[in-house]
Amino acid sequence: MLIHHLFPFADRIPQSAEIIWLFGNNSLETHLGLWGKYCVAIFLFISGYGYALSKRRDKGYYLDKIIKIYRTTLLIFVIYIPLDIYFNVDRVVSALDIKHILFNILGFYSNYNGEWWFLFPYVLMVAVTPLMNALRNNALILFILSIIIHNLPASQYIIGAFLWWQTAYVIGFICGIYQQKLAIYQPNKIIYKLGLFMLSLIVLIWGYNTFNIEEMLFFTPLFIYILKLTSEIMPKFIKIVFVELGRKCQIIWLVHSFYCYHFAGNFIYSPKYSVLILLNLLVVSYVSAVVLGFIEKNLVSGYHKIINKRLSLH
Repeated sequence: MLIHHLFPFADRIPQSAEIIWLFGNNSLETHLGLWGKYCVAIFLFISGYGYALSKRRDKGYYLDKIIKIYRTTLLIFVIYIPLDIYFNVDRVVSALDIKHILFNILGFYSNYNGEWWFLFPYVLMVAVTPLMNALRNNALILFILSIIIHNLPASQYIIGAFLWWQTAYVIGFICGIYQQKLAIYQPNKIIYKLGLFMLSLIVLIWGYNTFNIEEMLFFTPLFIYILKLTSEIMPKFIKIVFVELGRKCQIIWLVHSFYCYHFAGNFIYSPKYSVLILLNLLVVSYVSAVVLGFIEKNLVSGYHKIINKRLSLH
C-alpha cells in the first residue's frame, strides 16, 4: 500500500523531491507500486476469511465492528483535518461545509483524502456479512450472487467500488467456510509446495501482464498462498514485525497519505533513496498508529468509566 502511494504516480511526488532509485531507474519501484494496489484484494480476502471463521455471528457483533471502524476514523479526522486546514490543503479548505465534513467522515465522499475511498465499501461488506452467513451452507449461490453484483453498473464511485471489490471479500469468506476441507488438499512435501508456489507465481505474473490489478480479484487465493508459504520460511523477527504492522493496518491506511500527499511530502521524500523514503513513511505512519491507538484506548476506557459510574449512582 505504501509503495503504491509513494512511487507509481509522478504527479503526486513533490516537485522538489530528488529520488535515487534502487537500480538507477524507477522501473522496480513502479512495478512494485502497481502490485501494491493488490493490498485491497488481500485485505478483503483475509477479512472475509476471518469473519467466516468467527464463532460470533450475531448482528451486534458486526455492528460493534462498524462502530469501531468509525470511532477510529472519527479520531483521525478530528486530528488530521485541522492540520490540513492549518497547512491550507486546498482539497480540504475548499469544501468545509457541513455536508462535506459529515460525508467524508462516513465515507460517502473521499474528496478530503482520496485514499479513504475504501471506507464505506468496507463498512458495507461488514454490514452484509450476516446475509452471507445465512448462505454459508450454499456457497455456490453466494459465489454466483457475488459475480452478478460484481458486474452491476453503478453511477456513484463509492457504490461502484463496493460492487467491484466485494468479490475478494466473498471469495475469502467462502475459503474460510471450507478451511478444513481445503487444508486436506494442501501439499506437505517441500517439492510439491515449491511446485504449487511456482505455478501460482506464473499465473499471477500472467494475470498482471494480461489484466489490470483491479481485474485480478479471482487470483487472490493464489497470492494468499504465496504469502503463506513465504511466511513459513521467514525469520521469527520478520514475522513479528509483519504481525505488528497488521494490527495497526487500519490506522496506517487512514493516516499515511496525509503525510505523503497533504502536508509532509517534502519530509517523507527527504531521504532521497527510495528504500529510505518507504521506511520513512512506514515509521512515521506506524508511530502515528501507536500514538493514536493509545489515545483511542484511553478515550474509550474513560468513556466506559464515566458510564459505569453514572449507572452505579442509580
